[in-house]
Amino acid sequence: MKRGEELLANIRTNIVRKLMKEECVALNERQATQIAKYSCEAVCEEIGGRKEYLPRTPEASPEIRRVYAEIYDQFDGTNSRRLAVMHGYSERHVRRIIETERQRRRAEKLTKLPPQQLASGDSE
Repeated sequence: MKRGEELLANIRTNIVRKLMKEECVALNERQATQIAKYSCEAVCEEIGGRKEYLPRTPEASPEIRRVYAEIYDQFDGTNSRRLAVMHGYSERHVRRIIETERQRRRAEKLTKLPPQQLASGDSE
């Protein structure tokens, strides 16, 4: 099997597994396989033949969200190098993760504030 074909087969398998596992969808295997097939066809039509980078983003993956949150929670201001080694990222990427997670948490906190606190500018 060629590398591209193997990649598509792995993507299809992953889509089927996720569609069957998710409580909000809970499809049977036949339905999940059909959706995975159409999804892979759509991706191939869109980017087939081109070299495109598909980032692993927290928006796209609960697992990535979990890892980013873990890195942020473990960060003490001095251990970005240790966290980079531990999680297999560059130190620069760990610093970006920490900043992204900090901004996400601030935004989340602001959306939970009562309107009068937002108006006064008091976030604590």
